[in-house]
Amino acid sequence: MPPSSDRGATGAPPALAASAVPGEPGTALEALLANLPGMAYRCRNDARCTVLFVSDGCRELLGFEPAQLFGQDAVNYDELVHPDERAAVRGRMERALAERRGYELRYRIRTLDGQEKWVSDRGRGVYSADGELQTIEGFVSDITEQKRVEAALCEHDEMVSLAFRNARDMMLLARVESGPTLRVQSVNRRYVDVVRATGFMVTAEQLVGRTFSELRALFGFSEATWEPLLRRYRMVVETKQPIHYDESTETPHGLFHGASTISPIVDDQGVCRFVMYASADVTSRKRAEEALRESEEKFAKAFRACPGAMAITEPEGRGFVEVNDGYTRIFGYSREEFIGAKASDLGLWADARQRDRFYELLRTEGRVWEMEVDSRRKDGTALVCLMSAETLLLGGRKCLVIALYDITDRKRAEAALRESEEKFSKAFRAVPDAVFITEIPSGRVVDVNEGCFRLYGYRREECIGRTTMELDLFFNPADRERVFETLRTRGGSLRELSV
Repeated sequence: MPPSSDRGATGAPPALAASAVPGEPGTALEALLANLPGMAYRCRNDARCTVLFVSDGCRELLGFEPAQLFGQDAVNYDELVHPDERAAVRGRMERALAERRGYELRYRIRTLDGQEKWVSDRGRGVYSADGELQTIEGFVSDITEQKRVEAALCEHDEMVSLAFRNARDMMLLARVESGPTLRVQSVNRRYVDVVRATGFMVTAEQLVGRTFSELRALFGFSEATWEPLLRRYRMVVETKQPIHYDESTETPHGLFHGASTISPIVDDQGVCRFVMYASADVTSRKRAEEALRESEEKFAKAFRACPGAMAITEPEGRGFVEVNDGYTRIFGYSREEFIGAKASDLGLWADARQRDRFYELLRTEGRVWEMEVDSRRKDGTALVCLMSAETLLLGGRKCLVIALYDITDRKRAEAALRESEEKFSKAFRAVPDAVFITEIPSGRVVDVNEGCFRLYGYRREECIGRTTMELDLFFNPADRERVFETLRTRGGSLRELSV
């Protein structure tokens, strides 16, 4: 949200301000915004950055009621921004608006109850037809957990990538040499899988040891494509700060889209020795393994810092040797309760057949990759997880490293979506009135119910793919334009319009 050192005297226009006050009716858009995990806002482009609208998400994000951000006694958002970052945040936002581009700001805030949070503030200016900046609107979301993960990654040493063997994201570790020249130190299996899936038929052996300039020749990228990537890596080396960006790269099989981060790995003398590239493939989202090549000490450090759920056990489930914080969060047991205990004693396996299948796969194939299993928390709550496992030597003894990914919410959401779609389909067919689903603005019919036949005489197969004008549904063509104009001016909905 745009910070301003002198915001606050005037409130929002009554219609807008009322829509943001809890308990009063608002538009369908405001109802949607109220359920998003964050805070939407709109403010004027004046000296005070007068707040015109703020969604109900400000309660969870800031601890304030929406009404507290309006009027003479409005909370000054600028004072919630960490004092070390106010000037930089304001300057970056003002530059973006002056250049007529959107902005994405990351900074710390202090909530009503004194908590410090990291937020991502993405916004843009709204301009009049003659180019004058009129209002500023955007969305603020809580990224505290994401920043915690990033901080943990920055503390890892030069071989931290090996601790993420079971990570679902693409990983590349590059060594910083004089120049600076960047040379590939290692890549994980997910990286190679995604690169090959996008049409670059290379192997890990062809990548490791090459400089970035050699990689450009290997992939056949143009200078215009490659130079922006190199600038990002150089900036990370120079500033020793991570960079986050949305990546879209042209490949032989089309665009690759990724949510990417480049992070520095700095030694005790403050010198950036390595940079770590991590990218979540938002196109396929498939987990790949990373090559595990680190010593026991390096692995242990990364194991503890890893934000995901990981555990080390004796073979055949004879007892837990170690668990990280992610594992205790998922199951609700403390580390002390896990160490030495068996998964069966704690009741983690909800299905004994899945347990037997898991250990059978380990015996026959030597590893398990993303096996879906049913489990239980300490309080008895059911969980659905993807489990991966592989053996390793720890202190000269054979152990099992396990990685878990909780997909309980995803499975519930999929079930709820199926149920919702079924309910909608039944209601759509059963309603006695004529109901049309059409494209906007073409008016092409996507579906109709039986009421259409009763009212207009058209059967469903006669309507699908034709426009409402082709079906001659409007006696007066001007009525069609009036319907769409009413939809535009009333936020996408209308009731009982006579045509």
